[in-house]
Amino acid sequence: MSTPKNRKGFTDDWFIIQKKTINKAIGAVIVLLLFVGGAYAVKKWIDNREIRGELDEKAAKFGNIEGNVTVKRQGEAAESANLKMALKQGDTIQTGSGATAIIVYSDSTRYTLKPGSTFILTENAPEQKRVVNELQGGGVSVKTEENSSNHYIKSKNVKVEVGQSAGSTINNENDKTTVVVTGGLAKLLFGDGTEQVVKEDQVAEIEKTDVKVTDLPAPPKLSKPESTKELLLERTKPEVDFVWAPIPSAESYTLEISTTMAFTQQAIKLRVADIKETKYKWSNPLSGQVFWRVQALIKDKQIQTKWSEPSTASIKIKGGKIDIELTKQKEVAPLLWEIEGNTAPGARLRINNQQVAVDSNGHFKKDLALAPNQKEIILEASDPSGNSGRRVVKL
Repeated sequence: MSTPKNRKGFTDDWFIIQKKTINKAIGAVIVLLLFVGGAYAVKKWIDNREIRGELDEKAAKFGNIEGNVTVKRQGEAAESANLKMALKQGDTIQTGSGATAIIVYSDSTRYTLKPGSTFILTENAPEQKRVVNELQGGGVSVKTEENSSNHYIKSKNVKVEVGQSAGSTINNENDKTTVVVTGGLAKLLFGDGTEQVVKEDQVAEIEKTDVKVTDLPAPPKLSKPESTKELLLERTKPEVDFVWAPIPSAESYTLEISTTMAFTQQAIKLRVADIKETKYKWSNPLSGQVFWRVQALIKDKQIQTKWSEPSTASIKIKGGKIDIELTKQKEVAPLLWEIEGNTAPGARLRINNQQVAVDSNGHFKKDLALAPNQKEIILEASDPSGNSGRRVVKL
């Protein structure tokens, strides 16, 4: 007798076995998916926790290092600092004599450590917008941005709060903390709960619980060379004298000369510190426009004034050489040449004794007709300062 079949041609017994198998398979897949999904979720949670922990722990990085700077991590030996280091809570940074370091936080706040400083990264809590560090000795300048965290710097028995869009310099020397506010406000916080606000261009001197706040002395006034003056110097001994007015109680001055008014690091061509007089002689100066400014160091307080308003001067040296560059020399027809090139802006240029126009960028272009037997092109440039240049091109 044949086995009964359903309408699709499967036996009843086979259909029952296949259905159970399918149900088991579906159940296994669901369990597997739940396991994989749960494992992935746990892994993401762990990864995110680790990332958050790393972000909470990771405080800053170096923006610049000059001289001998070391970093000592908790439980480890000190090592030389480098720009690839990720600075974390608990790190102690030390700058040697003559060394400086710039520390940059993720909120763009910049800490500039002075030579001979010891600085500890104490706490970084981005979610609370709170950063705490400790200055054990030396000095540090802090510059915050508009949306930065609140930064606190401990120094002896005071904690200095530097809020948003503010700048302060904190010194910890000779059992005294000095706070110079260069922008915005700073708040002095003491262990007994008292507070004191220090305004822009003010100086606070703290010894134990004694606080003295005074106005920051005005920066030096520049007197020579006069602003926008053009200086024409002899090539045999080119020198420029920079002169400024004295500041009462100033111990020394710092002079900076730059090719731009912004005084960016790469544009500064001369920086002289510890000038005891109110003048400085610059030997072998650069030709062209320069900007200069002066800052005073106040005796005893060991604080610096703001930089003076920059002044500018244009320096030219007599008898200097003017370069003439040819970018094209092409014969476009018999005895007709196309000449193109560059020289100093403002120079007077003659080609084969013919006057040629020079634009504001120093560029020139000329269609030059030659005599039948002429075998060379002579280019001559000069300027009112007595500088000159000559170039001969053989054809």
